[in-house]
Amino acid sequence: MTRMSARFLTVVLAVVALLGVLAVSDGTVGIAGWDEGNGISLLLRHRSGYQTMYNHLSKLAAGIRPGGRVVQRQVIDYVGLTGLATGPHLDYRVNKNDVWVNSLSERFIPGESIATSERAEFQADTRALLTRLEREAAFWGY
Repeated sequence: MTRMSARFLTVVLAVVALLGVLAVSDGTVGIAGWDEGNGISLLLRHRSGYQTMYNHLSKLAAGIRPGGRVVQRQVIDYVGLTGLATGPHLDYRVNKNDVWVNSLSERFIPGESIATSERAEFQADTRALLTRLEREAAFWGY
């Protein structure tokens, strides 16, 4: 389940605590640590003026520090409920050229396609994760 906050342009994903979060793209770590109501927070800077922010984390992945590099699909942190969170979820935000944007409607720069040989496995994994997400969201009342 996702919820979009008009004020903060935030996608809130209700997920199981301690689930690993992957970097959406290669980037450099900007902020990594405690950020008041956001709890443990991580900001990544990507190419073409994009930044992604992840909030309410339980912990950062090993080696994640300001100035460090990350690669797409690297585990960067773990879902939690720190700061003002009332349940485990991922607060995910996207910034383009210093303006917060709606990540659900933003037209991103294309990444590498999933190899044809891996597509069936990817689709099966996606279906399984969506089923799990729907089941967990129902538990939390979303």
